[in-house]
Amino acid sequence: MAGLCSAGWAALAQSSGPALSIDAGANRHAISPDIYGINFYWSMPAPTDPSYPAAAAAAQAIRPVARRWGGNSTSTYHWKLDTYNHENDWFYEVLGDQMCSNCGWTAGNGTSFDQYADQARTTGGKILATVLVLGWLPKANEQMCSFDVSRYGSNQCKIDPYAQYHPMTCGDGIAYDPACGDQTATDGKLPANPVYIVNHPTDDYAQYDQTFQTQWIQNALTRYGPANQGGIAIWSLDNEPIWWDGTHRDIHPNPNT
Repeated sequence: MAGLCSAGWAALAQSSGPALSIDAGANRHAISPDIYGINFYWSMPAPTDPSYPAAAAAAQAIRPVARRWGGNSTSTYHWKLDTYNHENDWFYEVLGDQMCSNCGWTAGNGTSFDQYADQARTTGGKILATVLVLGWLPKANEQMCSFDVSRYGSNQCKIDPYAQYHPMTCGDGIAYDPACGDQTATDGKLPANPVYIVNHPTDDYAQYDQTFQTQWIQNALTRYGPANQGGIAIWSLDNEPIWWDGTHRDIHPNPNT
């Protein structure tokens, strides 16, 4: 019986099917220009810097069609306080005063988002912004973290190696097990049997609903006008929610279903 089946399959595999052809000229259409974009942007000096004209000319030469304000940091960006939590990327810390001076952002010229949008409007590109839906945002623009050693213990696998520069000492929220001794603070590996610490989100967060984000969208509309006048063209509903239980475990520990 097995021999007959094998012979049947061999004959079937060798039989010719219908003739296939591809017409490369059929149903042609332009590729959407929105796929030729860049996340955030290249570093720009401050407008008062002598090198600014050359940098602006280079930025325009890149010609990105879309400019995205997105990524892990935007999931917890507080548009009024102009700060965010670094989450799993760096010990779940809110560092405060995160203005990026080497990006051309200067104090007194609006939030970092406003200055990003200002530069995008100058150097070109349809703006895509991220509106937050996680529901938790930093409660203050100051240094704090989700797994402060003073509250959750020093037996965490990794501790911020630059803790001497902060008023707090922050860990990675993973309790020690014997495998931790073989890990370094930068190798990105988990211990063999990680024990995840359950934190209190209110240590460094407060809850915000959609009304707060609606105000941000309205402010952007007031500042920049509608999309067809150079305003925010696309609002993305947050960033990579499938990984929230890893990247934002301190406020979204449960995996998506």
